[in-house]
Amino acid sequence: MKRLFLLLMLLIGGNIGCLHFQTKPSRFKPSPHGAFLTLQGTRKRTWQIHYREQGGSAQPVALMLHGYGSSGIVWTPLMQALNKLGYRTIAPDLPGFGLTDKYPGNYNTIFIADQVAAFMTQKGVKQADILAHSWGSSVALALALRYPHKVRRIVIHSGWVYTAQIVPVIRWAKLPVLGEIIYGMFYKERPGDKFAHSVYDKERMVTQPLVEKIKKSLERPGAVAAALAVARGMDFSNLEKRYSKILNKTLLLWGKQDPVALPFYGRRLVTDLPNARLVLLDRCGHIPMLEQPYLVSRYVASFLGPASQLQHNKAHNMRSHK
Repeated sequence: MKRLFLLLMLLIGGNIGCLHFQTKPSRFKPSPHGAFLTLQGTRKRTWQIHYREQGGSAQPVALMLHGYGSSGIVWTPLMQALNKLGYRTIAPDLPGFGLTDKYPGNYNTIFIADQVAAFMTQKGVKQADILAHSWGSSVALALALRYPHKVRRIVIHSGWVYTAQIVPVIRWAKLPVLGEIIYGMFYKERPGDKFAHSVYDKERMVTQPLVEKIKKSLERPGAVAAALAVARGMDFSNLEKRYSKILNKTLLLWGKQDPVALPFYGRRLVTDLPNARLVLLDRCGHIPMLEQPYLVSRYVASFLGPASQLQHNKAHNMRSHK
């Protein structure tokens, strides 16, 4: 019986075939307030990184890192709130997601943090406040560990940052063949139901236009293969041992009813990060910045303060060092 099951799985895998990455440059138009930036990738291939940006070049930067299967568009409400405080906001689509390229390559968390650092350098951003959601939070913490001079303060929304959080389906997907079967058969299925599982107020949050946008994003060349590669690259075991070394002031915003990144992990993270504060948001699931945009904006604004204060402090420090 066991042999028959394995044979059946191999046949299914053969019928699905290998998942295909992007094979040629995309011809996507940038989103509103969006643009593309070229980074040197692996195998001497250049990568087009899509990003959204608002604000002037002289303003302090808030860099926003989205979660797994998402894109920079989720930050739109918070970008607008921070623009009013005088920040320049930049929200890239991380490698493998959104309108950013999805070529074969290394998609582990450390590599993506390195790509974010290279993106910042190419954009002329020496230091930024880092805002991150879900899996993007692991990228943010890796960035803070590897490039501490680039990170000013950190805001994490429902972080996905511990090995214990990796769900069984992603653990199974790390196995050769089985991962291709799982993602080939199920990754694009029932996107509305998957999104509904993440949020608290399903009737308000899950709309047909949103579901259609998700479906469209899943059909982009390389989307499924890249998502599997990112899942296989989720290895937080070495990172999580070093979270106590991150000394940046950090705000943790967590949905009290988050079914994906359980509030338990927010309580764990606030004890691991020496200078962190945890806020649990009621009537909120896994996507705080979309489910409770007013509350999130208020807490983030209070934590970061107006950009003018940063500029004033910078000018004062420069004068005092003369």
